[in-house]
Order: sequence, then structure tokens, then C-alpha cells
Amino acid sequence: MDEQSQDMRVGPLLVVEANPETVGPRSELVLTARLETDEPIQVEGEIVFYDATGAEAGRASLSDLPGHTQQQARIECIAPDSPGAQTWTARLESADCSCEDAAFTVTVAPHPISVSVWDVPSAIEQGTSFPMMVGLKCPCGCDAKGWSFRLLDDQEQEITTGTVGDEPWPGTTSLYYARLDLGAPDAEGAREWAVIAVPPEGDTPHAQRRLPVRLNVSRSPEVTLRIEAVDAVTNAPVPRAKVVAHPYRCRTNEDGVAELRLPRGFYTVFVSGSPYFAFKSSGEITEDMALKAVMYEDREFSLSETWA
Repeated sequence: MDEQSQDMRVGPLLVVEANPETVGPRSELVLTARLETDEPIQVEGEIVFYDATGAEAGRASLSDLPGHTQQQARIECIAPDSPGAQTWTARLESADCSCEDAAFTVTVAPHPISVSVWDVPSAIEQGTSFPMMVGLKCPCGCDAKGWSFRLLDDQEQEITTGTVGDEPWPGTTSLYYARLDLGAPDAEGAREWAVIAVPPEGDTPHAQRRLPVRLNVSRSPEVTLRIEAVDAVTNAPVPRAKVVAHPYRCRTNEDGVAELRLPRGFYTVFVSGSPYFAFKSSGEITEDMALKAVMYEDREFSLSETWA
């Protein structure tokens, strides 16, 4: 090795890590740049980070990395909206030394699809029809008008396909929806179906999304349970109390009355509503019956009440 080669000095190397390696659109991204050298040196300066468009994403001063001969700079920024692998760069700005810009990759995941299901009855009579509302939207703001979905049963067999409409759900600006009228399974029991959002074609990639839909398929109703909820002190009706005899549920009306149509069987009935303790009653229901739910206010008792 000649004398000139021996006198050559290798300059600092700038290394950048992006965390996480794949980030969601508009999610937090942490960039850490390390200044690696063969020999310990102290460099004063900043690391400037540039996104794929050349715009500055942020800058941070170099600081010592504890227990190492390296220095680092770290920033937190927001990932771009556009999915895919993008080449970003980092540059050292310092009067002490210079090094080549560091190119690194930021990978932005495809846009998610938000799937919503509502209006499915808490209990579905076997062999009957029932409604289901399906909604789709892109949380990143893409127009979901006319997007497609699939509905699968618990055996992964396709029940139907559909598309959401051209108008958003009332009160929203981007939740597009479709109404389905479906046939319930013939067999009683719990089922788990699934709605699969189909990624739309277009310039912006979207990820497929699966939403489980749990169904409770029951026998035909045979008896009526009438519940009357009243205040324990005033005997006044308790309106809008929630009544549950799993999987059946409803609410009391303005007169504090609710009715559930049930198959014969053993049930635990809960009646609840603010500001009352929940009422609970268990037993076999084999014929039409009435149940009075006396509701006690949930409050702190005085000392005299506690020791009475």
C-alpha cells in the first residue's frame, strides 16, 4: 500500500432508519439518522430530512448516542397520503465535516377501508328474512361511492355481493351504504358471517378489509314476556330502560313497558338504565308472563340509612 493510500481518511457515513418499516397513510413516522465513523469525532450540525417530493420533512440537531461513538438525530413526522415505496433523503448540514446524502425508503401501506354493519336484529328467527345495512368509507378521504363488497357465511361460502350507493348515509359526508334483505339460516344457534370490502380499481391502492358479523339464530317465538319498569320510591314508570333476555333485547316505552317475544326456555332478564341499579331476574318461561322490574336509584346512602 502506497503512502498516499495510508493517508486517506474515510469520512462519516450517514445511515437512516424509518420506524415502522411500513406506515399507514397520515400516520406517525419516526426517522432516526446515525452518523457512523471509524474513529470517534464530535460533529456539531443538523440532519435535514426530505420527502420523495424534495420537500423538507423536518430537521434535528445531532446528539451523542449513549455508549457509542456515534451521533444521531431523530424526528417525528406524518407519513404521506400516497401508498407505496418512496425514496426519501437525509442531509448533514455542518461546518465540521461533510458526507454524502443518505437515501432511504419509506413504505406507506395501502389506504384502509372502513366497513360498518348495522340494523341486524339481536335475534333472528330461523328461516325468516332480516335486514342488514352495510357501509363503506375510506378514512383517508377517497370517494367510496359505488364500492363493492362480498358477504360470506360461516363456511366461507358467498351469500351475495353488492355495491354501496351514490348518496352518503344521512349526517355523514363519506359513509356510503347499501341495504340487504337476507334469509336467516334454518338451524338455530350462533353464526359468524363476514363482510369483505373489495378494493376499488384506481390510482390509489386500498387494502381488502374483513368485518365479522355475528348472528343469533333462534327458534320461532312461542311466548310473550311483558316487563314493567317502575321507580322503587315513586312507582313512576322508567322509560327507555334497556331490557335484555339474551339474545333478545328492547327498551321500555314512555309508560315503562316493554314486550319480548321468546321461544320457551330459561332466561336471565336484565333491566337497566341510568340512574338505577340493574334489575335481574332468572327463571324458566313456559307461557306468557308479566314481570315487574322495581328499579332502585344508584346513589350513596347516608350514615343513618347505612346503619338502619
